[in-house]
Amino acid sequence: MALPLEPDPTTTPPGAPPTGGGMLNTPPGGGPAVPTAADAPQEEAPEGAGEEIKDPELVQVIKGIEAKIEPDMRDGYDKIVLAGMKILFSDQTHHLLVIAAQKIKAGSPQEIPKTVAKISAGLIGLINREIKGKIAIPPSFYAVITLMCHVLEYLQSTGIDANSELIGATTKETYQALLDYFKITPEMMAKAQKLKAQGGDALQKAAAEEEAAKSQQPVAPEAATPAAPQPTGMMNSAPGM
Repeated sequence: MALPLEPDPTTTPPGAPPTGGGMLNTPPGGGPAVPTAADAPQEEAPEGAGEEIKDPELVQVIKGIEAKIEPDMRDGYDKIVLAGMKILFSDQTHHLLVIAAQKIKAGSPQEIPKTVAKISAGLIGLINREIKGKIAIPPSFYAVITLMCHVLEYLQSTGIDANSELIGATTKETYQALLDYFKITPEMMAKAQKLKAQGGDALQKAAAEEEAAKSQQPVAPEAATPAAPQPTGMMNSAPGM
């Protein structure tokens, strides 16, 4: 199981930005490719890795995110985080995170936010692929930040300073990476914010209209590769909206 640096190309909606095709791409800004996973040490996750975040700033980020999760999204959030943590820290796949950390340390510090964002959004893309494009979009925006925090804390253990500035920049890039994956445009975000300001009735009406429009779309042939979900129901997607 490969951990992609960007959402998996087999689940990225047509027309989305090109994906990196896997964790083993060349480092940011070019340079020699990292050895393949087969050549990498099958290093086990360090004791305690993937459990509770210990860095105080990262703890506050996660607490802030979880405080905004609506009750009906909590189960989806927990499941996405659990799946992402298994990919990051299981004995079978942790060595891929080790490779990613090596690439990050070898690259420019300015590239860290974008690279961590690609890893974090890539986890969502991989999970989406595993469940055939049926991932719940709204809780994904909460879960991706929690997964980002775990990636950053792991990088701290390798000597990278995850200070407030880096956390802020990485959070911004991670949101953008996931927006790109789900093909959510600024216009869609503005519409969602406007609807939310109008109240619950407006949101429900817009959601019903989206579902009605979706039901009228032609069904793809069964043999086709499952596509990622289109950005429906986005009135409640991104935290803070």
